[in-house]
Amino acid sequence: MDSSPSGPVYHEISPMMLWLRRIYSGITIIMVALAMLFCLIKGKGDGTFYLLFVNLVISCVIISFLLWWYRTGDLSANKFWFIILVASVIIFQCITTDIFVFNHEQYYAPTTTAPPTAYTLVTPNKTTPTPAPPAFQNTMDSMFTQANVAAPPEG
Repeated sequence: MDSSPSGPVYHEISPMMLWLRRIYSGITIIMVALAMLFCLIKGKGDGTFYLLFVNLVISCVIISFLLWWYRTGDLSANKFWFIILVASVIIFQCITTDIFVFNHEQYYAPTTTAPPTAYTLVTPNKTTPTPAPPAFQNTMDSMFTQANVAAPPEG
């Protein structure tokens, strides 16, 4: 009898966990591909999106190094949680990139000023005094007349 196991060797990883990691990696790859595609398409109008594209490329290079170290054994099998963490950060980066790409409003400085409309307020000329309205003028004059001033007490 042969004492060796007949199934594949998973190096301390259950087959279920291996499939979950592959699915998570596939989701990450799809998210990165979509975000890069959106950045390249929208990059014609605004160069900022090319910087986002380069940022995603750098993030992919970082996770590629981590996966290479995992494959060669430099990163132990029980440290795969770190690769999942970095992939989660990249997914979050892809989501925020997509939000920025689709909600980014371009600002164009106006090249001409709008002509004044009928509702434009014109400031009065400050060199000529403007008289107060007659109703206000009459009430103010009556306050300072001699008839309203009380006589000093005698005494």
